[in-house]
Amino acid sequence: MHESDEVLIRILAMTDSVFIPLRHWIGRAGSNLYCARQAYRARGVPWHSETPEATEQKRRQRTIRALADDSLLGLYRPAVKTLSARLTDRGEGRARALCNLPTLSDSIAMMRRIASLSKRPPRLLTHKWISEFDLIPVRAGMKGWGRYAAGVEEQLLPVLLRGLVESNSDHDGRVSYCITAAGWTALDDGIEAPADDQVKAHPEASNLWLQSMEAARAKLESGPAIEPREIGLIPLPVHIEGLKLG
Repeated sequence: MHESDEVLIRILAMTDSVFIPLRHWIGRAGSNLYCARQAYRARGVPWHSETPEATEQKRRQRTIRALADDSLLGLYRPAVKTLSARLTDRGEGRARALCNLPTLSDSIAMMRRIASLSKRPPRLLTHKWISEFDLIPVRAGMKGWGRYAAGVEEQLLPVLLRGLVESNSDHDGRVSYCITAAGWTALDDGIEAPADDQVKAHPEASNLWLQSMEAARAKLESGPAIEPREIGLIPLPVHIEGLKLG
C-alpha cells in the first residue's frame, strides 16, 4: 500500500472513532466524545506521525502536505503545536473505497430510511430517535444482531461526521439515530453524493482501518478527560416509548 493511502486511512479511522455510536457509558467516554466531536467540527482530528525518528517524521510530513496540495485533506495548525487534519469529500471517498466501507451514497440512503421512520414535527422521543432495531432484521440478543448493528454504524458514518444524523444510546447500549436540522434541510434540498472515484479496495486497508479506529476509540473512552468540566453526552432513557419531547 502506498504511504499516502495509509495516511488517508489512518485519518479516516481517527475520524470514525469519534463518530462511532457510544454504547458503553464508562469513565469520561461521554464527555471525551462530545469534546472530540466539537473539535472535529472546528479543525478535524489531531495528526501524529507515529514515528520517533526525525528523518521518518519529515518524510511523513511531506506526504501529508502533498495530500493537502492534492485536495485530499485540509490541514489546521491552531495555537498549540498539534497538527490537525480533516479529509475532504474526495479524500474520504478514496479512503472508504480502499477499505471497502460504505460510501456517502450508501449513507444518504440509510439517512433517508431513518427519515421515513421519523415524524415531523416530533411529539414523542420515538418520533425523533429511531432505534437501530428498526433498521436491522433481528432483535437484541438474536444471532447476528451485533454484526447487523455494526453494519448500520458503518453505513451511517459519512452522514454522522457531517452532522446530518446524530447517534445516542441508553445505559444498556441500545443505539438510536435522529436526523438533525441540517440533515432535514439537506434532504429537503434533495441531497446527492458526488460521483465516487473508481478506487479498488486494498486487501490490507480494512484491517488497518479497524485496528487504527479501535485504538483511537479506546483512548477516547478510557483516557483522561479532555475537558474536566464538560458533562458531555447524555444517554437516552432506557424506556423511551411514549415519552414526550420537551
